[in-house]
Amino acid sequence: MDYAALLNALDKASLFDLWRLNVFIARALDDPHKNEALKTQLYVDQAVHYLAHDDILWVTAQGWK
Repeated sequence: MDYAALLNALDKASLFDLWRLNVFIARALDDPHKNEALKTQLYVDQAVHYLAHDDILWVTAQGWK
């Protein structure tokens, strides 16, 4: 995915377009089939990388407490 192009398009989007995208993304994230597929690929002590939305930086984490 071309994130630079995506960010450029988001900068040009109207508030209504952003709201609609928010709804579509929320529905996709809540999809139980996608969540179950993700869970089958994770295991305890696996290192994962995610984007921390508060700081907008990549974080690496491993294990659960």
